[in-house]
Amino acid sequence: MELELHSDCSKCAALCCVAFSFDSRASFGIDKEAEEPCPNLDECGGCKIYGRREEEGFIGCLTYDCHGAGQRVTQEMFGGQSWLSDTALLKPMCEAMAVMRRLHEVLAMAQSAKTLPIDDSDQKALAALLEEGTFDSSQMAFEDLYFRVMDLETRTRSLLKSFSKYGAGLNG
Repeated sequence: MELELHSDCSKCAALCCVAFSFDSRASFGIDKEAEEPCPNLDECGGCKIYGRREEEGFIGCLTYDCHGAGQRVTQEMFGGQSWLSDTALLKPMCEAMAVMRRLHEVLAMAQSAKTLPIDDSDQKALAALLEEGTFDSSQMAFEDLYFRVMDLETRTRSLLKSFSKYGAGLNG
């Protein structure tokens, strides 16, 4: 199974706009706590300032990429349901998004590393980790997701760090 590591906001429940805190000093126009919906969301989860995000001070919204974590949480873990229509889902969706984002970020790094001039055994190790990241998270308890992701993240980062053995050959 090929894992989608690009955002598709049309398949997400605006999780990046609710799950994470915003800091007005760090490219967001406001300060906002995690698990608190952005006040710029409309009742359907759309952004009321979408075309004016830069002018309104939301540069972070323009540059952020969840690498597909949002749609994976919404579609795979929660079967297309949304906290927007069932507020009881807010906390579990936000918790799942925080963990899934970590997984998708490290998998995006691993995907990029496939283009490096590394030996076959490291290419195979990368491919195996990427394949492992495609696990079915539907019906997965949060604790199981958390520990699986932390383990996979640790092993992936360790493998990527080991590529320093290639030295200057990775610099171009």
